[in-house]
Amino acid sequence: MSTESILQRLAYAENAITQLKSEVQRLSHPQAFQTSIPLLPGRRPYVPHERDAPIRVERPYRQEEAPMPLSEILQNGETVSFAINTSKDHTGNSVASTVLSTFDGTNLTVTECAAMPSLVGRVTTKPGEILFAFMNGLHATGIIQRTFHALPWRMASVTRDGQRLSLAQLRREKQDRAQ
Repeated sequence: MSTESILQRLAYAENAITQLKSEVQRLSHPQAFQTSIPLLPGRRPYVPHERDAPIRVERPYRQEEAPMPLSEILQNGETVSFAINTSKDHTGNSVASTVLSTFDGTNLTVTECAAMPSLVGRVTTKPGEILFAFMNGLHATGIIQRTFHALPWRMASVTRDGQRLSLAQLRREKQDRAQ
């Protein structure tokens, strides 16, 4: 076999490898439109007719809904939890992974996270930092299939008097009392 023949075969093999790599990359990164709720094949979402739609009373934007420090709504030593649905059990109920953090008067410190122990000890003043680090970690490890847009103050909650309240609810209650 001549050197020229070997070089031609090598060039052909390298070209084939390059094409296969680009095909694998294309297939592993689909350009499909991602929704936060996957639809079943062959089903269209229910869209109510105008006559069926409930009457919605929109609350006008209030300037008071500007950012509020956590210290105005959380109590020192209070536990704040974040939960993300990760699967369903055998009866079809959602199963969630959670992160627990403790408020020290200024910061939230992650104290427990079974799904991502690397988050334990993280300190921040922003609930969103904890939520998105948790979500991205669950996605990176394959526990959830995709990330989603979320409002951290709605996904972070505390338990007071046996009732689970989101930070958004606590903020709204405080603003309503102030008026």
